[in-house]
Amino acid sequence: MRSNLEKLVRWTPSDLGLDCVLGIKFYCMLLITAGHGVVFLATGAVANVDYVEQAVRQPQHSYLLNGMLLVDSFLVVSGFLLTRLLLLELDKRRSVNFGLLYIFRYIRLTPSYLAVVALYATLLPRLGAGPLWPSRILLEQDRCRASWWANMLYINNYVNTDKLCMFQSWYISSDTQLFMLAPLVVYPLWRWPTMGRLIAATATAMSILIPFAVTWARKLDPVLLIFPKEIWQGDLSGNAMYQTAIIKTHMRASSYCCGLLLGWFVHRFQAGEREVSQRSVRLGWAAAVLVGVSCMFSVSTFYQSGHAYRPLEAALYASLHRLGWCAATAWIIFACVTGNGGVMQRVLTWRPLVPLSRLTYCAYLVNGGVVLWSVAGVRQPRTLSTPALALEVVSQIFATFLGALILSLMLESPIHGLERALLGRYRSGEKDGDKNDEEDKHTTPGDQQVTEEQATSQL
Repeated sequence: MRSNLEKLVRWTPSDLGLDCVLGIKFYCMLLITAGHGVVFLATGAVANVDYVEQAVRQPQHSYLLNGMLLVDSFLVVSGFLLTRLLLLELDKRRSVNFGLLYIFRYIRLTPSYLAVVALYATLLPRLGAGPLWPSRILLEQDRCRASWWANMLYINNYVNTDKLCMFQSWYISSDTQLFMLAPLVVYPLWRWPTMGRLIAATATAMSILIPFAVTWARKLDPVLLIFPKEIWQGDLSGNAMYQTAIIKTHMRASSYCCGLLLGWFVHRFQAGEREVSQRSVRLGWAAAVLVGVSCMFSVSTFYQSGHAYRPLEAALYASLHRLGWCAATAWIIFACVTGNGGVMQRVLTWRPLVPLSRLTYCAYLVNGGVVLWSVAGVRQPRTLSTPALALEVVSQIFATFLGALILSLMLESPIHGLERALLGRYRSGEKDGDKNDEEDKHTTPGDQQVTEEQATSQL
C-alpha cells in the first residue's frame, strides 16, 4: 500500500512537455463529477420543480448542462497522446506490435472496471435503502447482471443499450473502440505521409458529417437537454436521446480525430524545432477563448421557452459545436507543449494535481455509484437551491475521489505493476535485443510512455 501511494505521488516532468494533460484531465473530471451530481439531483425527488425549470434557462449554468463537451476533452487528450507517442515509437523502433498494445490496454483497464461492475451487481443494493432504491440501485443491479459481459468486451454502447450497466461506462467503450481504430490512421501518417493525411482528413470529415446526418434524419435534439421531463426520475440510461446519440462512438469520433491530428502536428512541429511567433500565440489564445466559450455557453439557446425546434439548426450544432470545443482544447495543449501556455500552463501543471489526475480513471468508475447512492437514499423530496446543490456536489466529489484512491491503491496500481513486469519480459525476449535495447526497456517512450500513459488511454 505504501509503495503504491509513493508511485501515485511521484512525478518526473515530461521531456515532451506533456504535463499539461494532467491538469486538463483533473479539471474536466471535477466538472464532470459536478455535472453528474446536478443532473441526478435536479431530475430526482425535487419539491420545488420550478427552481430547476428556471435554473436550466440561465446561461451561467451552461457549463453543467453542456458537460458532455468535457468528455470530448478526454477524447482529444486520448487521441493526442496515442498519436504523439506512437509516432515517437515508430521513429525509434520502426515498428509497433499493435496486438500487444491492445492486450496491455485491456489488462490495465479491465480489472478495476470489473470490480466496480461486480459491486453494482452484488453488494451495492445492500448498502442502503429508500423510496427510490428500487428505481435506481436495484434497476442498476438488474442491468449489470444482464449486460456485464458487454462491458467487459467494451461494446456496451452498441449492444444491450436498453440495459446499459453503469450510465457513464459508454465512454470507456467508445474510447477503446477509437483506440483500436486509431492505428489505421496513425501508421499511414508515419509510413505514407501523403496517403496518411488523406485518410486522416477523410476520417475527420466523416466524423463531422455522420452526427449531422443522424441528427437531421432522426430529428434529434442538438444536445441532451437536462429537463426533468426529458430524463424521468433520473434514469439517464433509459433516455432515448442518450441511447441514440450520446453513447455512440460514431457520434463522438470527431473529438478523437481532433486529438489525432493534433498529435501528428505536434510531432512534426517539434521534430522541425520550430517556434511559434508571439503574434500567432496571441491570436491563438483569443480564438480559442472565443470559440470555446461560444461552444460551451451557446447551449443555453435551446433551453429558452420561446425557442422553436429547427432540424437544420440542431444538426449543425450537433456536428460543429463539439468540433469547435475540441479545437479550443487542442490549442491549449499545443500552446502548453510549445511553452506558450503562460498562466494556463502553470495552472495545468501544478504539482498537487499529479496524484489527483492519476485517479481520474478510477474516479470515473466510482462516480456513478456515488451519485446513485446519494439520490436513491433520500426519504423526502429535496428543496433545491444553489448553496444546497453546491454542498451536495462537493460532498459527492470528495466521496468519488476517496473511493478512487482506495480502488487505485488496492487494484489499479498492482495491475500496472504486473503489466510492467510482463512488458519487461517481452522487451527482454526480443530477438534483436542488445545492451542498448536493454537500456531502452526503462527509457524509451514505448515502455514508459506508450504503455503507461497512452496504451491504456486512461481518462
